[in-house]
Amino acid sequence: MRRPLTRSCLPTLIALAWAVVVLLCPRPAAGQTPPATGVLPGAGGMWTTTPPLESHGWMVAPWGDQWALVHVPPRVVRGSLAQEGFAAAGGNVRLVSMFKDAPVALAAVDSRAFVAFETLDRGGRVMKREVGSVTAFPSGLGAIWRFEPEAALMTHPLLPPDGMLVGLGIVDGRLSAVIDDSLEANPIGPRVGVLHRDRWLWAALEDRIASELQMHPGRGRVFSSKDGLGLAVSTPNREVLVWTGRAEVPQTRDSYVFGADVDEPLLSDKSDESPAQSPQPPQWSWTFQRFSLGAPAESVDLAMGTIMECSGVLLWIQPDAAGRATVYELIEGRATQLAEFPDATRPLSVTCLQDEGRLVLVWSQVEAAPQPGTELAPSSPKRKYEAREVSVATGRVLYAGPAKSLGPVSPTDLRILSTALLIVMGIALLLVLRPDPDDAVVSLPDGFALAESSRRMVAAMIDGVLAWWIAAVLWGLDVGATLAPASMVTGQTWYVAGTAIIVGIFLGTFGEWRAGRSPGKLLVGCEVISLVRRPDHPPEFVPRPGFWRALERNAVKWLLPPVAMLGLFDDQGRHRGDMLARTLVVIRYEPFEGDAGPEE
Repeated sequence: MRRPLTRSCLPTLIALAWAVVVLLCPRPAAGQTPPATGVLPGAGGMWTTTPPLESHGWMVAPWGDQWALVHVPPRVVRGSLAQEGFAAAGGNVRLVSMFKDAPVALAAVDSRAFVAFETLDRGGRVMKREVGSVTAFPSGLGAIWRFEPEAALMTHPLLPPDGMLVGLGIVDGRLSAVIDDSLEANPIGPRVGVLHRDRWLWAALEDRIASELQMHPGRGRVFSSKDGLGLAVSTPNREVLVWTGRAEVPQTRDSYVFGADVDEPLLSDKSDESPAQSPQPPQWSWTFQRFSLGAPAESVDLAMGTIMECSGVLLWIQPDAAGRATVYELIEGRATQLAEFPDATRPLSVTCLQDEGRLVLVWSQVEAAPQPGTELAPSSPKRKYEAREVSVATGRVLYAGPAKSLGPVSPTDLRILSTALLIVMGIALLLVLRPDPDDAVVSLPDGFALAESSRRMVAAMIDGVLAWWIAAVLWGLDVGATLAPASMVTGQTWYVAGTAIIVGIFLGTFGEWRAGRSPGKLLVGCEVISLVRRPDHPPEFVPRPGFWRALERNAVKWLLPPVAMLGLFDDQGRHRGDMLARTLVVIRYEPFEGDAGPEE
């Protein structure tokens, strides 16, 4: 006999209620100050294959009190990937890694992203510059891409800690970096480096480029271009000076290009070059262009903007203090406005899907606070993320809406799922601790015996398979496809599961109400009878459960399966739904003559 529900259960129920409240409360807003720049590092993967099978974008974005590396999956794929549904819808992004400190530079080639970090001492000087990388691979789960390494970034040779890292870029498939140490006590001078195998090869920048970087500190930007490594310097009079360079790296063997062989590591840790064979500093050749962005405006500071080449189109992205972002196309010495977003907030996260000619912008906004007295106000403002996708060929907005997390479970879904599980646990606890009814010990009518646990399990399995099949048909899906991992990720499986629960409750309730049997019980030869008898019922009459009692037992069976499975350990084979509805699952048998009772 179970103990009645007493005060000893109250602490558990209070703890469950408190957990629900904590899960429903919003997370605190970001407490980290945004960087001085108006646009965070971002890059689209430059191609090393022709034609490319897909385009990947990478960006840095604030995430709570941390920073996130975000992957923008391809919207268009070719070849075998197109047949497997690897293309993502507009606005979809994927969180790759979280960092305590904001990355200072980012570059990408093919499906690989390189990220640079700086470690500062207490005086704010750079102690160490690290470079890591991550690569996206098809996962086989629709538009979801997996990332390697999974738990961390692949490490690469350190960058020199002196001066200021202007940025990272890609030239001829190799990672490149530009450093300006003009403000150091003993400067070497602005220089550009190429990562060749396991070492950085440095060369001095041309005098004109070095002079502009020295005259305009903090205004240099590095970007990747189809014509080589791009370097831009913005001036206070709204001019953008752009150089594009290519490097000739002396080779001792075949040229090494990122992604040339997927079976080999993209950066080798070994070198067969002796010191005498070490490559000489690369020889750089540069071309120059000058662009004017028109008359200056008080709310516009080009030091807050950045440059990016997308599908061969040179773009300048300029946020301003008024909460507006403008995208300019740089062509023939001038800037032409391509698109404008009046609701953008700094800092912007920007990237490009190169082969698609699609520019992607993401920013966060603080949602409006509720009016006093209307509802419980959150302890801190809640942020939402907005995304815009623009065609660089026409300026047409291809997507405008929230940035959607592309993954098996989003943070919102996880919060809802956790809350639902806690509520179910609370209900299950109440049902399990509920005292047994007065008819916990029952006597069976003649010709009836309790159904075995194995028989009831087989009946439940038949009902479950039938309900799942009907739910899949209602959604127009193949039964086997609904159990595939891709369907679980896209959510189709969960829609079918919810529908199957409703179908199972419907079939069980109406079957047991009208005939005492669900389809599974009919096939295995058991039935449900009611222990509720009216005074006018003859002794030999065996009543079936009424509609509401049948609904009650099926609701427990389908919505709380763990509670229903406790019936397997009950002496009488009754789960909590049977006890609430005052029902029994029995089988019929023909009594022997010797069971008729003692003769008078």
